[in-house]
Amino acid sequence: DASDVQFASSTELGRLDATRQAIPSGLFVAAARTGLHTRTTSTGLYFSDTLSVSDALAVTLSGRYNRTQTDLVDQLGTALNGAHAFDRFNPALGATYRLAANRTLFVSYSESNRVPSPVELTCADEDDPCRLPNAFLADPPLEQVVASTLEAGLRGTWSGGNWSAGAFHTTNDDDILFISAGALTNEGYFDNVGKTRRAGLELSLSAQPGERLTWFAHYTYMDATFEQHLVVPSPNNPAAVHGEVAVRPGDKLPLIPAHLFKAGGRIAVTDSVRVGGDLLASGGQYLRGDESNLLGTTSGYAVLNAQLEYRFGEAAVIFVTVNNVLDAQYETFGLFGEADEVLGEDFEDSRFLSPGAPRAAWLGLRLMF
Repeated sequence: DASDVQFASSTELGRLDATRQAIPSGLFVAAARTGLHTRTTSTGLYFSDTLSVSDALAVTLSGRYNRTQTDLVDQLGTALNGAHAFDRFNPALGATYRLAANRTLFVSYSESNRVPSPVELTCADEDDPCRLPNAFLADPPLEQVVASTLEAGLRGTWSGGNWSAGAFHTTNDDDILFISAGALTNEGYFDNVGKTRRAGLELSLSAQPGERLTWFAHYTYMDATFEQHLVVPSPNNPAAVHGEVAVRPGDKLPLIPAHLFKAGGRIAVTDSVRVGGDLLASGGQYLRGDESNLLGTTSGYAVLNAQLEYRFGEAAVIFVTVNNVLDAQYETFGLFGEADEVLGEDFEDSRFLSPGAPRAAWLGLRLMF
């Protein structure tokens, strides 16, 4: 597998008018120009075999060797040049045991690795934070992330549908996170932060009780935590001490909600008319820059979407889709910044939140050939 990317950027000075619109000046910052060519080549060799120990028990053994080469070529000089190579063998072992005709027990252990991306490799210096995704810097290399996962659970079938219930535990060694730093809200750097853990439950239920009705429901509980002591910069966090926050084992990872739920369905009212919808609900999440969990989370939210279709035979469908039917107001992302420097002295709250999309509707025609 290979990828080839050409990246170029420049920075123009400007100002904000009374309506917060950016007014360009025509003056560009020469030192902020970036031209970068990156090429990533990955090679994998893998095997897998399943042994039927008995009529009820099957054991699967597999493994994969990965090697990735990432080359960075500066198009404006030599500061961004770099060559990074990563390799690892990842084993996996799993077993399934059929308890009954419609119930199966499963358990597995697996390892995987993720290599740093070119963006992460060129934004990894705490002394020189970069503005993502608009700047690349000559920075120290990062270690690859190695994940070890243990899963176990039950799955089966029931009248007209499928169900599953499972638990998982994943430990990431040398996990890579974006650390907020610098004077601006989007400044920071990537760093290996040691061990992190993600453990939780997954429940799934789906059914098709008849030819006209289908429905599903999925729930995930995720406990994502740091697993070692850290001190990370967060200069705009009002609870920071000397611009830093102390992270303890057990503190939650930012931007990962503990609860996710999604359910939906579709019903054919007639041979031509179909009505469907889905509900997405999410718990709150800690803001980026609050790795020590000092200031609480964003609010949880639920969003309802709906769709109506009218079919003209087998060749055409007219559809109406409405997202966020109830026009819920919610946040999907958050971090800390200097509000008074950006919006004026009347703004003191350092939290910057990304609002979710408001109610939106589409009318369309879909043709099948």
